[in-house]
Amino acid sequence: GLDCLQGTIRVNIIVDSFLPIVTRYCDACTKIKMATQPGPVLYEDDHYIIRPSKSTDEFRDVWWGFMQVLGWNRGYYDLDTYMNPSNGYGMILLIEKATGNAVGHVAAVINDNATGWVSMFIIDEKHRGKGLGRELFKAAETDFEVNGTKVKGLDGVVEQKSTYERRHFVSSPLGTIQIMIRPLVIKDPIPQVSPAPGTQIVDIRAVPRHLLAQHELKYTGFDRPKLWSDEHMFNRKDVEGVAIVTRSTLEHVDDLKAWAVNRRCSGGVRIGPVYADDFESAKAVLGAAMNLGTPKYISNVPLPKEAMNDWSEDRIAGEATLVTEIWGGNEDAIRLFDDFGWKRAGVDYYRMWVDSNAPREQSQGGSSQKGVYAIFDAAMG
Repeated sequence: GLDCLQGTIRVNIIVDSFLPIVTRYCDACTKIKMATQPGPVLYEDDHYIIRPSKSTDEFRDVWWGFMQVLGWNRGYYDLDTYMNPSNGYGMILLIEKATGNAVGHVAAVINDNATGWVSMFIIDEKHRGKGLGRELFKAAETDFEVNGTKVKGLDGVVEQKSTYERRHFVSSPLGTIQIMIRPLVIKDPIPQVSPAPGTQIVDIRAVPRHLLAQHELKYTGFDRPKLWSDEHMFNRKDVEGVAIVTRSTLEHVDDLKAWAVNRRCSGGVRIGPVYADDFESAKAVLGAAMNLGTPKYISNVPLPKEAMNDWSEDRIAGEATLVTEIWGGNEDAIRLFDDFGWKRAGVDYYRMWVDSNAPREQSQGGSSQKGVYAIFDAAMG
């Protein structure tokens, strides 16, 4: 149901301020460590402690439990992709001392060009109302500050818009992120779409990784070469994708016209990003990506503790969905997905930036208004 499409930043918690604060911060941690290394204590009281995670394995089960309870329709294999490419701590945990369990978390995802994203801000319901959200958000802000992050954004639902506004986040005037869904192509077929003359569709893994990163940078202002690497993305067994190229040997970013990536999620298949130089290329690459989302693909990649694991391929064909997060700032994106029979799920995110300081590419007149059709993920922008 649509309750499985609630998004990435939907958190029922009120935080009053996000001024940076560090309760204990050791000299050895002047340079922020990667997500796989433990860091300093960022906050502590009699009952709780806030610190960076030691590794994603430390909180993987807790995180996946949150995803299933909250119905955020992510994929089990997304966690390392979200956290490990970051130049900061990765996930920052709220630990209950009595049990030693993580009961909340947040991440300041930090990219190579001083851009960053607030990700996975969650506190277990039983531990809310104690001011812990304020301290957890401060810890993320500290991560941003120590790393010299100059552009900070997030995608938030309408219920939390005023909460983030109190932290100086301002909604983009260009549009919202719109969650859209549709049945698998096997249930609701689409017309065959061919790429333009002089171009061809290839498997995403045929594209040099640095060209994917350069193409994304051109349209988003996010410099994320580590994200688009084999280590963090393309070694995943659930990742598929397609690209439209102008030549068989790719040497320059202009040789790449469009690309799209598929990942498994609880509801079926998530498509994103979809970046393209023109509408015709966007249509061809999206159609090809949609055709990859088959019942066999879904059944071949089970997710822990998911009911769909026990479904037959016939049932998957009838009930699984494709999901995407489109960029409403691109009018062609809305038209493209409408043409392929996608419907709005009823949940939009506000794309928000601290002090309205968005990358040039995502500002008025920027390239995102023409080249971004679907974002990668609301967890990372």
